[in-house]
Amino acid sequence: MDDKIEFVKINEQDATGRSYIAVAIFINGKDFTETIKSVERQSDKKMLSNYIHLTPSELYEGLSLAMVPGSEPAENGAEILCCICGCPECWSPVVHVTVDEHRVHWTQITHNQTDFDYNLSYHFNKTEYLQELEKLKHFI
Repeated sequence: MDDKIEFVKINEQDATGRSYIAVAIFINGKDFTETIKSVERQSDKKMLSNYIHLTPSELYEGLSLAMVPGSEPAENGAEILCCICGCPECWSPVVHVTVDEHRVHWTQITHNQTDFDYNLSYHFNKTEYLQELEKLKHFI
């Protein structure tokens, strides 16, 4: 059975108090940020667990490029959340994406500054995933 992904436009605020439009990720109806924090809390590693959401353009660019073999996000993962400071690539979970004829797979979710592996993977219907990704353009 395929997992379901939904991108929801929200208002976010970084550590400096700057407000901006961001995107929350929901997978199978659950806020993905909470899933990430839950995995980190259950780990014996000391993780920050203090993230904010990316802007629509940041998320769209990263997830789109992650599907292009040889691109930086395809090789190193696409950032899916951001450190509360708001600086891209500071302290972020990243997703490794593969695509086949019928599905988009989030094959591995790791962290860009540590060797932490969240041991999560998701498999989305390709048509539904690409439709959700296109929604991000309307949030920009």
